[in-house]
Amino acid sequence: MAEFSFPDWWADAPQPPPPVDADRIEGLANRFIAASQDALHNAPDALFGKSGADAVEAAPVVAAQLSDLRDATLDLALDEHERQALTDRLERYHSVSLDDIDRHVTEQRNVLARQTIADRQALNLRAAGLEHNEDVLPGLAGAHAQAAQALARLDGMPEEPAMQTARSAVWRSAIDQRLADGEGARALSLFERAKEHLSPVDQRALEMPIRTARTEAAADAWIAREQPKPGEPLTARLQADTDLSLAEKRTALAKIEARDSAQESARVAAVAGFDDRLKDATGALATQPAAYKPGTLAAIANGYEDAGESDKADSVRRMALQEGFLRSFAASSASAQQRLVDSLPEGEGRAAAEAIQARQNEAFAQDPFTAGTALYPDVGAPAPINDLTGRIAQARTIAAYRGIPVAPFTAEEIAILRRKFSEGTPLERDALFAQLNALPEDMRVNLAHVPVREKSDAETDSLLRPTEDINRFDEPPLQGEADGSSRSRHEGPSPATHNSAAARDVHSASFPPTPPANDNTDLTAEEICHHAFGFSMSQMRWRNLDFNGRLLWIEENRQARDFCLKKAGDGHIPRNGVHIEFPGGGVVIFRPDHRPVYREPKYK
Repeated sequence: MAEFSFPDWWADAPQPPPPVDADRIEGLANRFIAASQDALHNAPDALFGKSGADAVEAAPVVAAQLSDLRDATLDLALDEHERQALTDRLERYHSVSLDDIDRHVTEQRNVLARQTIADRQALNLRAAGLEHNEDVLPGLAGAHAQAAQALARLDGMPEEPAMQTARSAVWRSAIDQRLADGEGARALSLFERAKEHLSPVDQRALEMPIRTARTEAAADAWIAREQPKPGEPLTARLQADTDLSLAEKRTALAKIEARDSAQESARVAAVAGFDDRLKDATGALATQPAAYKPGTLAAIANGYEDAGESDKADSVRRMALQEGFLRSFAASSASAQQRLVDSLPEGEGRAAAEAIQARQNEAFAQDPFTAGTALYPDVGAPAPINDLTGRIAQARTIAAYRGIPVAPFTAEEIAILRRKFSEGTPLERDALFAQLNALPEDMRVNLAHVPVREKSDAETDSLLRPTEDINRFDEPPLQGEADGSSRSRHEGPSPATHNSAAARDVHSASFPPTPPANDNTDLTAEEICHHAFGFSMSQMRWRNLDFNGRLLWIEENRQARDFCLKKAGDGHIPRNGVHIEFPGGGVVIFRPDHRPVYREPKYK
C-alpha cells in the first residue's frame, strides 16, 4: 500500500475562502442600478430632466449622491470576499453613470451659454425701446452685435452677418417703440439717422409704418399752422389746400373731427354735470336752505358760461342775484309764501318762487315731519322718538308753518308702525295702539297710513261675552218702536226719524238706511262692510274736515273696508273674533260660526 507524505507547511496553510453567493451579489447590484436610474432619469428632479444652469448646478450633487449610494451598498457585504465581488459589479455601472453625467453637463453648458446670450440680447432690445436718450443707441447696437458674435461662434455660423442683423435689430426696436407710443416725429428722425444701419429685411418691415407716420406728421403740421388763423372753418380750408396729398387731407380731416368730437363730448358732459349741480342746489335751497352754500348758483352760472351755454348761464345768474330773497322765501310759512308770490310780477322771480313752493309741497306730501325738520331752523332735528312731547311740539310747529295737520312721525317710522301692526303679537299691537291713543286728536287723525287695528282676543272677549246676545244692536229706536207703532226694522228706518235729535247731533235725513236688526238676515257680510264704509263717508260734511282731513278720513275708512272684505271673504276668524273700527261709522264684529254684526256709533 502506497504511503503519502505532506510537507511541513501544509498544516499551517490558510483555509480557502468560502464560495461567494452570486445571487446575493446580483441582487445588491440591482438595487444600486435602480437607485442610480431614479437619480438620473425617473425622479421628479432627475438630473437628465434638467437643462441649462439647473443641470450644471445639480451635476456635482447627483454625482456625490451616486458615490454615497455605492458606498452604502458595499457596506451591506457580509465579508471582505463578498465586498470585493460586489465592488467589481458596482464599479462598472458607477463609472458609466459618471460618464453620462459629464456628457450631460457638457451639453448643458452650451445650452446655458446660449440662454445667457439670448437673455442679454432681449435686455438690449428692451433698452433700445425704453431709452429716451437716443445717443446710447449706437452703444446698445454694438453690445447686441457682440452677443450675436458669441452665439455664432457657438453654432459655428458666420459672425459678420449675425452682427449686422443684431445692430439693425436694435435700431428697429427703438423705431417700432416710438411708433407704438405715437411719437411719429421722433420715429421719423430716428429712421433717417439709422437708415444705413438697418438690414434690408428691417427696412422693408418699416416702410409702411414710416410712410403712415410721414402722412400723420404732415397732417399735424398743417393743423398746427392753420388753426390759429382766422377765416373759414378748418375743414373748408383743408379741402381747398393743393399742397397736401389725398391721404394727408383725409388724415387731417379725421384728426379735426376726432378733436371736435372729443371737445363736444367733454362740453356736453360738463353741462350735464352743471345741470346736476343746479338741481341739487335748487333742491337744497327749497327744502334745506340752511345747508345751501351762498355763491353756489353764481359758480354754476360761470361754469355754464365756460361750457358755451350762455342762455343757461344768464338764467342761473339772474337766479343767483335773487339768492337772498329765495333763501328767505324758502324758510317762510306757506301762507307768507303765497302772499309773496301774489305780490310778485310775472317773470323769472315769480317762477323761481313758485318752483320752490312746488318742491316744498312735494316734499311735505311725501313726508311732512322729515321735510319740516329739515326746512325750518326753529324746529330743529327730529327729537328722539321716545320723546313724544318733543315730537308733538315739533309737529305742531311744522303744522303752523304749513297750515296742514302733521303727525309726529317720519314716513319711515309710520311704515315701521304699519309692520308692527301687521306682524306683531296681539300684546305688541295693543301696546302700540295705547301709545298712539296717547297722542292728541289732531295727531291721531293724521296717522291714516297705520292699518285698522284688529283687537286682541282679550278685548274682543270683553266686547262680546258669551252671555251677550250678539244679534242685538245698541242703536236708537226706530219711529214706531218709540211711539208704539209696529213698523218693522226690516223695512228700514224712515229718513226723517232714523236718527233722533236726542241721540245724534246731525240731521238724520242725510244718513243711508241702517242694516236690518238682529242677525242681519237680509245682508251678506260683504254688504255689511260696504254699508259701514258708506255710513262713515256720509258724515264728512258734518265733521268740518278740511281738504287734507277729508283725504285722511277716506284713507282710514278705505283700509277698514278692505280689511273687512278680506275677513268676509277668507272665512278665517280667530276664536275670540275680530273687531273692525270704521272712523265715524261704528264697528263690524266677526265671530266664528256667526254672521257678522254691525254696531253703529253712539253720539253724545
